[in-house]
Amino acid sequence: MPNIDKDQIITLTAANGEKIPCKVVAEIIYEAVIYLILTPTIPVPGMNDGEAVIFELNLGAKPSEQLKVVTDEKILKAVNERYLEGLKKEQAK
Repeated sequence: MPNIDKDQIITLTAANGEKIPCKVVAEIIYEAVIYLILTPTIPVPGMNDGEAVIFELNLGAKPSEQLKVVTDEKILKAVNERYLEGLKKEQAK
């Protein structure tokens, strides 16, 4: 399990070379795969403020390929549901 803290900042590099700092919202494990929910800390064209993106984390890949944007609707829904369940548990404490 990687040591990724909630609220940690991860800098992504866009296809155009622009550096985009993103806050780690959550780390979710679904079907033995680690997913990170990230939200940009700066405005990104095409994204609304507070919007997040779900990435699959592959620690075995080279650093530039460790994060892959998830586009599969089933996985997006499942990861989001686990995130919301975790929020409910956290708020119930």
